[in-house]
Amino acid sequence: MVDMFGECTLHGVSNLQKQSMHGKPVEMENFFSRLALDIIGKAVFNYEFDSLTTDDPVIKVCWGCGGVGRVGGVGCVGCVGVE
Repeated sequence: MVDMFGECTLHGVSNLQKQSMHGKPVEMENFFSRLALDIIGKAVFNYEFDSLTTDDPVIKVCWGCGGVGRVGGVGCVGCVGVE
């Protein structure tokens, strides 16, 4: 499991380095939310969101709910109609 955390972190560092080489500012709250989503997705659900480099449709739906995992006390799952 430690290897998985390391791989996700290295992927995140690589992403930050690419953005800094282009002089792009990085919204750190968004970055860490996506990194956490990648780690949790892989560790708990064995699902590769790869949210640091791609916008998975599931991620877009969750962000549209007002944030990953919650919207006014309703979980993101309720937004996509999964029960």
